Amino acid sequence: MTDPSAGPALSEHDATLLTEAGFVTDPAAATAARADRDIRMQDLVHSSLSVADAAERLGVTAARIRQRLADGTLWAFDSGQGRLLPGQFTADGAVPHLDKVLPLLDKDLHPLTVQALLTQPQPSLTVDGRPVSIVAWLTGSEGTDAEIEQAADVIVAATWESTEMGAVTLLPQADAGPVFFQVVSAREDDDVFAVAGEVCRDVERRHRRP
Repeated sequence: MTDPSAGPALSEHDATLLTEAGFVTDPAAATAARADRDIRMQDLVHSSLSVADAAERLGVTAARIRQRLADGTLWAFDSGQGRLLPGQFTADGAVPHLDKVLPLLDKDLHPLTVQALLTQPQPSLTVDGRPVSIVAWLTGSEGTDAEIEQAADVIVAATWESTEMGAVTLLPQADAGPVFFQVVSAREDDDVFAVAGEVCRDVERRHRRP
């Protein structure tokens, strides 16, 4: 009898992609990881601002938001019901200086990859010896050329990886051992990344359990 709590089975297509990419894993883990990705996408949608909401937050017109999306100083993803803008705003405005590095983003990166790139700690950005995210780095900075260049370097590196290294780019995390991985880049249409990257996260969660 099939366990109804196990979720939908891993499709033959996804299983084939994993095999061709050299990933060997429990199909149940891949299914659970994909479900986790879907949940995180839902959370991203719910925490994002619409174009109208972003315009209100910044005190500008919707046309100005669309212009900034076109020139890359804001980023958005298509939710299927309109463009949404996550992770770029404070309670009363925009994350300072972020507009100076966002144009460097690869527009084909998956929304979850971009969100992680901007909001997860980056080893090359440290405050008091601790890694911080690009958003935290820029929020706490004075906006000097050197500070902005450091944040820009992180984005350029991720963009280069996504362009030069193909569908899946996974780096071992220095503090976690060889079985743990950090997803650093992926294109929005990469099914291999969507499955394999999530499997790595699922493996990491399993190994971190006490």
